[in-house]
Order: sequence, then C-alpha cells, then structure tokens
Amino acid sequence: MTRVNLPPATALLIALLTGTACSGTPDAKAAQQRASGTSTTGRFAAVESTTVSEPLRLPSQLYVERDAVLSTRTDGVLRALTVNLGASVRAGQIMGSVDDEAQRLAQARATVALDRATKLAWRAREMRTSQNIPESEAEDAEFALREADVAKREADLALERTAIKAPFDGVVSARYVQPGRLLAANDTVLRITARGPYLARVRIPEHDADGLKLGRVLGVQVGEQTRGRGRVVRIAPDIDAASGTREVIVEVDARGTALMSGRAVVVELPRASRPVLTVPAAAISADGYVVVQQDGRAVMRPIVAGNRFDDRVEVRAGLVAGERVRLP
Repeated sequence: MTRVNLPPATALLIALLTGTACSGTPDAKAAQQRASGTSTTGRFAAVESTTVSEPLRLPSQLYVERDAVLSTRTDGVLRALTVNLGASVRAGQIMGSVDDEAQRLAQARATVALDRATKLAWRAREMRTSQNIPESEAEDAEFALREADVAKREADLALERTAIKAPFDGVVSARYVQPGRLLAANDTVLRITARGPYLARVRIPEHDADGLKLGRVLGVQVGEQTRGRGRVVRIAPDIDAASGTREVIVEVDARGTALMSGRAVVVELPRASRPVLTVPAAAISADGYVVVQQDGRAVMRPIVAGNRFDDRVEVRAGLVAGERVRLP
C-alpha cells in the first residue's frame, strides 16, 4: 500500500471530523453515560408546583385530669393490697387496708357507750314527764346521749380510714408498697389514673390563636403513623406576655389507638396556604440526592427536602418546576 503524506493541518482536520462522527453513534453515547456513572434510561417524574396548607405542629403529651396518688390516712401495718399494676378498679372499690384491730375495738366500745346513753336518756324522759327527777338531770342525760353519738361516729370514721378505696373508675398506674410494711399517715400506696378523656396542653403563638374557638377540630398525630382528631375544650382568656402564646387544651380522639397518659402527640393547627415544589418520595436517595434529566444526560444533584405530603416530598432548594427526576 502506498502511504500518502498529508500536511499537518489537513491530518488534524480529518481526525476532528472522524471523532465527531463517532461520538454521535448510540454506542458512543452509551459509553459516555457509563463513564459518567448515570443513565437517562428508566422512568422519570416531573417536579411539580402545588399549593399546600402546612399546619402548625405543636408537640405535647397526653394527660387526664383525674389522676390521683392514694396515701394512707392512718398509721399502721399494711394488712392487704388486692390490686396489681394495670388492674381496672371501680369508684369506691376497697383495694387494701391498714391493720384495723384497734379501730374495731374503739368502735365496739363506742357502740356500747351509745347504747347505754340511749337507755339513760329514754328513762330520763319518762321520769321527767312524771316529775320524778329534776329538769337538770334530764338535760344531762340528753347531753350524754349526744356526746356518745359523736364518739360513735368518730370511731366509725377511724375504722373507715383504714380502708384504701378507689376515688373514681380507672386503672392502677403505680403500686409503691407491699403488704406487711409499717406505714405512717400520708405514706403513698397506689396511683389511680382514669381511662380518659385524654387531653393535650399546647401553647399557640398569638397570631395563630386569633379566631380560635371552643369546639374547633384540629388534627392530632399519635406516634409515627396514626392520625386522629382533637377538639378544643378550653382556651386561656389572656395571652402570656413572656412567651406571646395562648394556652389551649385539646381533647384527643384517636379511635382504634391505645391512648395513655404521658404518650407523645403532635397537635396540628391549619395555617394559610403556600406554594411548594414536590417530587415523589421514591426519587430521593437516603443521602438527599436526586437524579435529574438535564441536556440529554442524567445528573446527580443534592436537594434540600422539606415536609412530606403523602407520597411526595417538598423540595426547598436544588430543583425548579418542570425538571424531571428519575424514579427507581
């Protein structure tokens, strides 16, 4: 073969033309995409602009108003405690008692004294009618009867105070002592918590609390996935000057969810609508990147994500409306 020597400028021009033609082939494009580590193949979704009403989210904890710590009302050894942690109780139910032998003896003594005073007073009334005794003796008998009656009631009360009773319907939420322990008056024994209604206390900024009325229904998030509703049952009459907030009490209703005192909830108060950009949640990688279709290429781009709305996520920075992001 005869070799033709070309001028340097001509050889350079031919090389450039040949490289440009080859780069336009499908194989060349695929090679470039593989070299860049991304591909324009696959499913893509558009970055959408929409209007959302983002609620004001206020963290709180559930509580009940009827929550009582029960204490002993007299000194003595705890003789019995018949309920355990988690047990349901009814109002007036006797759940335990302090040793009451001394109180029972005092009650028996007071009963005998009352019976005696009653008979003496009855006899004095009859004799006064027949004028067989002075008026002063009849009056003394009546006073003795009244004193005996008071002493009997005091003995009954002392015996009744040895019993530990449930003040309302609820559940045993704490048990502090075991039977056999020597207790003094006012030593704590049990804690009883009502099974609702469950309330959440929140403090709402002044401008968001304007127009809020009793009975207003608000959203409530219980746990990670469960959503319920809440109803405004109390509103503070004044704004707290130090924080610029207003205290609001919300009664929570999350049907099908096990509510309990102390559980964390988030109360959601609707606010004015605002425009946002959103993309499918599946398009965002774990480290906050998306793959964007740009000039025929797939480019990885970091974004700043915001709130989640169902299966889409707000994008606060990194994308513009109309761009397309790749789905997995």
